[in-house]
Amino acid sequence: MAVVVAVIAGLFCIGYMVREPGDVEVAIEAPLEVSQGERFTIVVRVWNGAGKRRTLVDLDIADEYLNGIVIESSEPPFKDAMHVPIDNTLSYSFDIPIAAGEEAVVEFAAFAAHSGDFQGDIDFCIDSSVSCLSYPVRTLVR
Repeated sequence: MAVVVAVIAGLFCIGYMVREPGDVEVAIEAPLEVSQGERFTIVVRVWNGAGKRRTLVDLDIADEYLNGIVIESSEPPFKDAMHVPIDNTLSYSFDIPIAAGEEAVVEFAAFAAHSGDFQGDIDFCIDSSVSCLSYPVRTLVR
């Protein structure tokens, strides 16, 4: 009985931790293929379809993607970056307000450091670090 309660409680906590924000659309523009040593831009967009102001709190990029891609900077500049080992991501903090019906755009300056096929998710955390939408990104480095 205790095991069943613990499993149900754990599933509830996991479900709570990854709740998705409503009325938000996200997109990523990144080249599918680049050459090793090349610099390129990753553009992320968040559109707020809610009737109230939202905040882009963090953008979390999967370690699997960053195994070959280095983020050098962003526009607007991120406030902080920290590794989140439980999530296997590098979290970039922004706290960008997005008015109702408006869009926020972040451009990452990236560098193709290693050859390979690098892919993973970028998590768009809206209004809190636990309310996120995930969107896949992939770049082949030749």
